[in-house]
Amino acid sequence: MFKKLKNIFLQLITSFRKPRITTSSYYPISDIKNKNNYKRYLRIERNGHVTEKILLDLPTQKQREEIVFKHFLKFLGGDIRQKDTCYEIIYRDNPWDFSVQSDFHEKFHVEITSIADNNWSFEKTKREEEYKIFILKDKIPLRKLKKFALWFGTQDVLSAVSSAIKNNSADNDLITNPIFKKTSLFISDTKDEPNTLHQLVSMAIEKKVEKPHNEKEKVILIIDNRTTRFGIEDYFKMMNTFDRNKTHYPFKEIFFYTGYYSDNDGNNSEFSFSEIQLSEETRKLLNERINKKDIQLKQNGIYYR
Repeated sequence: MFKKLKNIFLQLITSFRKPRITTSSYYPISDIKNKNNYKRYLRIERNGHVTEKILLDLPTQKQREEIVFKHFLKFLGGDIRQKDTCYEIIYRDNPWDFSVQSDFHEKFHVEITSIADNNWSFEKTKREEEYKIFILKDKIPLRKLKKFALWFGTQDVLSAVSSAIKNNSADNDLITNPIFKKTSLFISDTKDEPNTLHQLVSMAIEKKVEKPHNEKEKVILIIDNRTTRFGIEDYFKMMNTFDRNKTHYPFKEIFFYTGYYSDNDGNNSEFSFSEIQLSEETRKLLNERINKKDIQLKQNGIYYR
């Protein structure tokens, strides 16, 4: 299956006739030139249709959580409350990702959980993130390079491992990094993808519901959308299902987030937040803005309703 997909991909990118590529409905509205921390995905369906998606990409989960958190504070202050607001992080990972005190004396927690197309997508992403960390190092432990050889099997990595073994290098020895500052193209299959967006989000929320942590009523849960196959139309289908089921979770609020790009400080960014479950206070504030028609697409953030 993997070889078949790889051949299709290579045929598409090497053919004289450029393949028709459509962009996902979750896609940045600004030019990504000179933007940072993003990855371009080309998803090839069985029928040959190609969909392009741009998604936020950071080397570690910890950094990703911090960027998503900063984007949420931008959304909370700029789009919901419409005023400059100061926040202090009281706790980190104790037990929620962020415990926050604001200048309007409201203590709340922010918990971020990611969804991907399937479990293999999470594993694949972790491998790619680890690979990209070591692109910036001119020396690399042989044991790490062996892992990359197993995962990706590129010729330069395989040759470097073979040469190191012939020279009797130990696993912890640092050797010249064959991938130093090289750009990468990752090709993989997608495995089985049986779940709808509603099912993926529901499972992610339920896992957090089952956590034995206190103060769930003060938690703002953010679903970090890292899927490649779903668009805004799938979000609306999901919300219709939630509405039919009239499901209410014990959290203060739940938002659906998609990040496109961002600087390391959270600025020069583009992202979207969509509601899944809102408090009455936030719903009132957002409805006021929607009625005034002053929530619009803009470079530093988008609110879809």
